[in-house]
Amino acid sequence: MKPFPFPTAFSCFSAHQCHRGEHSRRSRNRALILPFVFLLALAGCGGGGGGSVGGGPLEIAYVLSEDPNNSNHGYVVEYGLNPATNQFQMSASGPISTQGVTPIQFLLNPDKTLAFVLNNGNTNGNTSANGSIAVYQVGANGLSTTPHVFQTGQNPVNMALDPGGNYLVVANHGNGQSTSGTGSVEVFTVSSNGQLNALSTSGSPCTYPFRVVFAPNSNDVFYVACSSPELLGGTPPPPSLYICTISSAGNGTFSCPSTPIPTFNLYSAFINFVIDPSNTYAVAPGTTVTSSTATPSGFLLVCSLPLTTTPSCQTNSSSFSSWIPSGNVAFEGTPSNGITTYIGNYNPSSFSSNFAACTTSSSSSPTCTTTNSTSQDGPLYLATQENVLYIADTVTPITGSYSTSGTTMNAQNTSSGYLYACSISIPTTPSNCNDPSSTSNKGNTGEWPVGITFDTRDMVFVPTLYGEINIFTGASTGGLVPFQTLTDTYTPLSVTIQ
Repeated sequence: MKPFPFPTAFSCFSAHQCHRGEHSRRSRNRALILPFVFLLALAGCGGGGGGSVGGGPLEIAYVLSEDPNNSNHGYVVEYGLNPATNQFQMSASGPISTQGVTPIQFLLNPDKTLAFVLNNGNTNGNTSANGSIAVYQVGANGLSTTPHVFQTGQNPVNMALDPGGNYLVVANHGNGQSTSGTGSVEVFTVSSNGQLNALSTSGSPCTYPFRVVFAPNSNDVFYVACSSPELLGGTPPPPSLYICTISSAGNGTFSCPSTPIPTFNLYSAFINFVIDPSNTYAVAPGTTVTSSTATPSGFLLVCSLPLTTTPSCQTNSSSFSSWIPSGNVAFEGTPSNGITTYIGNYNPSSFSSNFAACTTSSSSSPTCTTTNSTSQDGPLYLATQENVLYIADTVTPITGSYSTSGTTMNAQNTSSGYLYACSISIPTTPSNCNDPSSTSNKGNTGEWPVGITFDTRDMVFVPTLYGEINIFTGASTGGLVPFQTLTDTYTPLSVTIQ
């Protein structure tokens, strides 16, 4: 395993890294399902010191990035927190190729010895063809520089690991055509050295697999959410859920039933499918229309866990009129005092600035209230830390259209984004979110923030399509203090902390 090599001088490694190149002003192709962000950078220019002090970095931030000037080729860029300077800086080994294009997801296995990157497309630039998985060895000083690469099916959009780290499941969304879907679900066994071996299956449970999630505390049962939001302008197949099982007989197979649970209306689509941290509910925000030409509105599906063939599911749509959920959700609370699900709303046509706070119950429909998140428009990502709700907010609309190669985003870099911190007092709605003039609960970011990541040092990281990652301290209290702003070599898509 390579050492984490801090540069001998804490400086930029090339002129390309010291400014936002033209790549940040051009279209971004992302394999992220509508609407606009999936629902996945810290090079210092200036400063002092350097050298590998104390045997390695205090922590490592893995930044998943793409190069829009090279067919969206994927990279993992490692940034270590230098103990000598208390600043993050890029490893001198530079960006590590993911051996594919349009990378959309980065995962560490439970014991953090392996890392997985899901590439939506191949190095030939054809993202409607098969994708790939890059698997890296992980040591105390970061990733191996050359990954093992394994092919997937067409247009992979999501992957999941079981709690034991023995199986990797991939949802291949297929070609996005309502008449001849080519989606599939793949399950791979994972060896300790990162080798993947595909299990055989009786076939995909649905036309358009969209999300895969392992059942809580299970190494062999996983849920598949099927949806096709890109087809809402026509006649998409209804979204559906399946319970799939990996064989315990050791014969290398897995199976999914032919009948979904439950069945939803035509002209509807999930935007996400996640399980709350208490493992009590499965939550699926979505979009629905009454016909192929109607204006879409939002809905929230909540199902008690574990899912069964006759699940307890409730839906709320009355609070989501004229909404298009961004898909990203955040949770707060416990089953005993109530769980609140926060859902951002992103509607580029009216550019609404709302989010929903929904309380869940196993016996009744979710109770949802809509609240202005900020005076600025476009809450894209939400996350909770302690008793604080964080909202990453863009000022300029992200325009885009879905295709089998992902969502096209036209970055203009005309204004800033923001990170808002809102105090939470369950079950009341968050406060301190409505005043963008306040400096105590707002941090400036680059335009179009696309994620929120916390570490154990009370920091919060916000990657932006502008080419920056903005880091703040005070994550547990919401007292945002700028710590460091770093410019990525390429376009940062997500941050994962080791």
